[in-house]
Amino acid sequence: MREIIVEIDSEGRATVKTQGYQGPACVEAVKQLLVKLKAMGVEVNVDSQKLTPEYYATQTQGTKAKIPA
Repeated sequence: MREIIVEIDSEGRATVKTQGYQGPACVEAVKQLLVKLKAMGVEVNVDSQKLTPEYYATQTQGTKAKIPA
Protein backbone atom coordinates (compact mmCIF):
# COMPACT_ATOMS: atom_id res chain seq x y z
CA MET A 1 0.00 0.00 0.00
CA ARG A 2 1.29 3.47 -0.86
CA GLU A 3 1.35 6.00 1.96
CA ILE A 4 2.57 9.52 2.59
CA ILE A 5 3.40 10.05 6.26
CA VAL A 6 3.61 13.60 7.61
CA GLU A 7 5.13 14.14 11.06
CA ILE A 8 5.03 17.62 12.62
CA ASP A 9 7.34 18.41 15.54
CA SER A 10 6.63 20.77 18.44
CA GLU A 11 8.21 23.68 16.53
CA GLY A 12 5.93 23.20 13.52
CA ARG A 13 8.52 21.59 11.24
CA ALA A 14 7.18 18.76 9.13
CA THR A 15 8.92 15.65 7.91
CA VAL A 16 7.34 13.82 4.99
CA LYS A 17 8.08 10.16 4.32
CA THR A 18 6.69 7.85 1.69
CA GLN A 19 6.15 4.12 1.83
CA GLY A 20 5.28 1.71 -0.95
CA TYR A 21 6.68 3.83 -3.78
CA GLN A 22 9.56 2.96 -6.08
CA GLY A 23 11.54 5.24 -8.32
CA PRO A 24 10.58 8.89 -8.81
CA ALA A 25 6.89 8.16 -8.09
CA CYS A 26 7.50 9.07 -4.44
CA VAL A 27 8.79 12.53 -5.34
CA GLU A 28 5.83 13.09 -7.66
CA ALA A 29 3.39 12.04 -4.92
CA VAL A 30 4.89 14.54 -2.48
CA LYS A 31 4.76 17.27 -5.14
CA GLN A 32 1.06 16.54 -5.66
CA LEU A 33 0.49 16.74 -1.90
CA LEU A 34 2.20 20.14 -1.78
CA VAL A 35 0.04 21.40 -4.66
CA LYS A 36 -3.11 20.28 -2.84
CA LEU A 37 -1.99 21.94 0.39
CA LYS A 38 -1.24 25.18 -1.45
CA ALA A 39 -4.72 25.08 -3.02
CA MET A 40 -6.09 24.90 0.54
CA GLY A 41 -4.07 27.96 1.55
CA VAL A 42 -1.26 26.11 3.32
CA GLU A 43 2.18 27.40 2.34
CA VAL A 44 4.98 24.87 2.60
CA ASN A 45 8.69 25.62 2.31
CA VAL A 46 10.92 22.65 1.51
CA ASP A 47 14.24 22.96 3.35
CA SER A 48 15.81 19.70 2.21
CA GLN A 49 15.10 16.43 0.48
CA LYS A 50 16.61 13.05 1.26
CA LEU A 51 16.08 10.28 -1.26
CA THR A 52 15.83 6.72 0.06
CA PRO A 53 17.11 3.55 -1.62
CA GLU A 54 13.56 2.94 -2.88
CA TYR A 55 13.90 6.03 -5.05
CA TYR A 56 16.75 4.36 -6.92
CA ALA A 57 14.91 1.04 -7.29
CA THR A 58 13.51 0.30 -10.71
CA GLN A 59 9.93 -0.70 -11.13
CA THR A 60 9.50 -4.13 -12.64
CA GLN A 61 6.55 -5.03 -14.76
CA GLY A 62 5.29 -8.32 -16.08
CA THR A 63 5.93 -11.72 -14.61
CA LYS A 64 9.08 -13.48 -13.60
CA ALA A 65 9.89 -16.81 -15.17
CA LYS A 66 12.40 -19.38 -14.00
CA ILE A 67 14.43 -20.62 -16.93
CA PRO A 68 16.11 -24.01 -16.43
CA ALA A 69 19.87 -24.08 -17.00
